[in-house]
Amino acid sequence: MSREKISKRIREIVFVFIIVYSNFIALQASCHVARRILATKPMYLFYNLLMLFAVFCIAAAVSAKLYVTGIVFSTICTIWALINDYVYAFHGQIFTLAEVMNVTTAFNVMRDFSLIKRIPLIFGSVISVIYIFNMIICHIRRKTGEEKLSYRFIYALSGICILALLSIPARNLQKVILKDWTARNTCIEEGYPMYIYASAFLNSVKIMQPDGYNEEALSDYADYISENTEKVKPDIILILNEAFYDLSLLTDIRTDIPYLENYYRMENAVRGYATTSVIGGSTNRSEFELLTSNTNYLLGELTPFNVLDMSITSSIVTNLEECGYYTLAAHPVDGGNYNRISSYSAMGFDERYFKEDFLNYEYYGKRKWMTDQGAYRNLIAWYEKARSDNEHVFAYLLTMQNHSGYDSNSREDALVHVRDYTGNAEKELNEYLSCIYLSDLAFKELTEYFSKLEQPVILCMVGDHAPNIIREVADVDSSLDRQLLARATPFIIWANYDLESRNEGVISINGLVPLLLEEAGVPMIPYYRYIREMQTRVPVVGSFGSVMDTGGRIYSYYDKTDYSDMVWKYLYLSYNNLQKESCQGWFHLAQ
Repeated sequence: MSREKISKRIREIVFVFIIVYSNFIALQASCHVARRILATKPMYLFYNLLMLFAVFCIAAAVSAKLYVTGIVFSTICTIWALINDYVYAFHGQIFTLAEVMNVTTAFNVMRDFSLIKRIPLIFGSVISVIYIFNMIICHIRRKTGEEKLSYRFIYALSGICILALLSIPARNLQKVILKDWTARNTCIEEGYPMYIYASAFLNSVKIMQPDGYNEEALSDYADYISENTEKVKPDIILILNEAFYDLSLLTDIRTDIPYLENYYRMENAVRGYATTSVIGGSTNRSEFELLTSNTNYLLGELTPFNVLDMSITSSIVTNLEECGYYTLAAHPVDGGNYNRISSYSAMGFDERYFKEDFLNYEYYGKRKWMTDQGAYRNLIAWYEKARSDNEHVFAYLLTMQNHSGYDSNSREDALVHVRDYTGNAEKELNEYLSCIYLSDLAFKELTEYFSKLEQPVILCMVGDHAPNIIREVADVDSSLDRQLLARATPFIIWANYDLESRNEGVISINGLVPLLLEEAGVPMIPYYRYIREMQTRVPVVGSFGSVMDTGGRIYSYYDKTDYSDMVWKYLYLSYNNLQKESCQGWFHLAQ
């Protein structure tokens, strides 16, 4: 081969690399990760470029002309990047093959297109134009006859073989996708093209069917139809408080001031502890169980909002909307986290508020999360707005103040200090307990606001999990009793009208909403009434595979007990509630 031909081939290789890499950058930018555009793991960067090159080869097999391939490939990548940009901006989710139906929505909002803001997305096309002109100037040889057919076959075979080989890391990546708290994080580290490819393998979510499941066993829903016995119809506020936990359950740590004084002293309240799915994390799993009363046991390690269609499961939202409530949800963080922006909408919340909607951000020292007090003040404003236009309101808030880590502030910023502690986590403990102290004060302030209203209001606050430092400061795993206590987050139900104050003890978080609605006196779907009946004998039916009876004895689901049938029927109902074709009588109010 002559030097001129070698030089030409080198130029072709260089420009193919440039066009592939530039379109990778454009696709990455469309995931709103501009600040970390080069943060892809080296091995996954290679996978992503290889995958785009495979697509380029397949396109080349069709056209057999590199300049035509450049036009087609870059056009496809640019259009895909634009669609992804808008789908993420307006719907909080990454665009994949499974969301092709969202194309219409994406184009409907393109009338707000801003060229300056989307310059990174057309970067690939600009490079493509340069590439095309270069190829024309270089007079790329046009293949004919058998030679052209041979080249097409090589291109196609190369692309298919590359994609086949990449299916191995793609299948490994799908495990990350199913559990990661935000798709954008996955795209930053593993790359958007590979995210698209890996998502193609997520054709269906395997929900574990309980042993012996039989839909005929669920025919008695009429026995649990709620009678309308409401004396008042209160507005309902439900708060899932990030990492809200009482370390005294597992440790003897003493502090210079009490950090949950208001929680334990507040009158006219029902208190207790709600066991969560995991210890030290996975907020969305607790959130799913709280809002739907279903169990994560059937999902294994899957993250609910990432993999489930939340429009097909009943929840506190569907129950209260059938009671005539206007519903709103709020979380002072990006709505794309755990796919909440889509899942809240699918669940039926009339209004959804996320980070950009919160005003007057308040922080504790150098911590980067909004304080409970600031979140509650925003919640009050939205509640008042909703109350002015609607007779009954249900508001749900997921807070963020107490999120890990706990080493942001200096020692001087601590409001609570541990005493007689000899471990290595003193600074983290002081910051964490100071956060809990602020949560306690903020909830007291919230109840003081609602106590002044004439409209009856009932509030429930519960923690989503223990802090991630729990195992550093406490013996957690030495017994089933301690494991259960490590999952038991405090809850409180308070109202601005008379309640029967009591300690409810330990229940599982999937039973908290039925308890709240019972205290509120509003009609409950048969599913919730069944759970309340079950709790009189088995207050804890945990998604970690254990149950606890009223005597404090802990058993496995598979242990034969007097209440085994009751527990397994709950699992059948939870499974049925996650099916498109469910026993509707259990999950709706009787008309």
